[in-house]
Amino acid sequence: MPSPSSSITDSASSNNGSPSAASATADKPKRRTKRTRQRSPETVQRIKKTRRNKANNRERNRMHDLNDALDKLRLMLPTGDEDTKLTKIETLRYVPIYDTTLRMMIWCFLTVFTVYQYFKFIFAKGTRNKQMGAYIFYTVCIF
Repeated sequence: MPSPSSSITDSASSNNGSPSAASATADKPKRRTKRTRQRSPETVQRIKKTRRNKANNRERNRMHDLNDALDKLRLMLPTGDEDTKLTKIETLRYVPIYDTTLRMMIWCFLTVFTVYQYFKFIFAKGTRNKQMGAYIFYTVCIF
C-alpha cells in the first residue's frame, strides 16, 4: 500500500512538480462563450442586406474619391488635345514621363544658370580669361 506522502508526491510530479499547479488549474475560471440570439431568417437577410449596402456605399465613395483625384491630376498634365480626355491608365502612364521631363528641365535650368554665373565671373576678369571663357562657352554651346 502506498504511503500518504507518496500520493502527494505523485500528484505534484504529474503537475510540473509544484503542488500549487494542481490547485491553479482547478481555480481557473472557465471562458464564457459569446452567446448570440437565435434570429429569424428574415432578420438575418435584413442584416446581410444592410451590411452589403454599407459596403457598397464605402466602395462607391472610394471610387468617387479616386476619380476626383484623377481629374485633378489630368488638369496638371499637359495634353495636346483639349477635347480628348485621358483615360485612367493613360493618365497614370503619363505621370512619370511628365515628372522626368520637369526634372530634366529644372536640371538644365540650373546647369545653364551655373554656367552663366561662371562666365560672368570669367568675363569680369582680364582679357586672357575672356578669350578662354569664350572658347569654353563655344564648346558648351556645341555640346
